[in-house]
Amino acid sequence: MPQTMLAFLAMTMAVFIALNQQRADLKTFESILDSEYEIMANAVALEQMEIVAASTSWDDLHDWNGDVVTRNFSFNNFQESFDIAIMVRFVDGSGNPSGVPTMTKEVVISASNSRFTRPLVTHARLISE
Repeated sequence: MPQTMLAFLAMTMAVFIALNQQRADLKTFESILDSEYEIMANAVALEQMEIVAASTSWDDLHDWNGDVVTRNFSFNNFQESFDIAIMVRFVDGSGNPSGVPTMTKEVVISASNSRFTRPLVTHARLISE
């Protein structure tokens, strides 16, 4: 009887060790996947920032305020969509939001994906007249 109990204890310990190893592997995989999505979101957010900065005059930047556009990241046969939220506001010389028009505007672009509850990346750029 004691040998049976020891064998059962050994099997139980082996199951717990294997389960903990699988949990650790799953967390590692999820962390790598999150990093990959952040890299993709970073690419599409920076691309959208360049589109906004290059295609718009300083006076027309506020036309982008509140816009949400969908951008796709494609690689070989893989494609993922990201929602890009754009915010434009006046800032003072220190970069703090200003309630009155100034000579500097801040463009803030946030990229999010349906898999995540938070924006993956947020980029801001100051543009002066």
